[in-house]
Amino acid sequence: MKYFVLDEADRMLDMGFFDDIMKIVAELPAQRQTVMFSATLPPKIRQLAKQILRDPSEVNIAISKPLTRRSAKWLTYVTKTRKSELSANCSPGLRGRKRLFSRRRS
Repeated sequence: MKYFVLDEADRMLDMGFFDDIMKIVAELPAQRQTVMFSATLPPKIRQLAKQILRDPSEVNIAISKPLTRRSAKWLTYVTKTRKSELSANCSPGLRGRKRLFSRRRS
């Protein structure tokens, strides 16, 4: 066995599987790559990581935050020939902060 992947590690610990995970790890070969995924890093997860990972790398992903101010949203159907005109004229005060979606690239 070359790889041991532990996904949703935080959920597994919440459900009380710490001892079961450690039993499985004890049966695995010492030469392996262990990958652990967890949405959160509470102390239990850090303890597990410290016990089963060697020279770990940690990747953190920023949590998206809700907008602090209201953003205007609207839907407008336009023909292909008017798409550029709409893009240039909609919300002049929000230049660079607008998103346009279309069915296909033009």
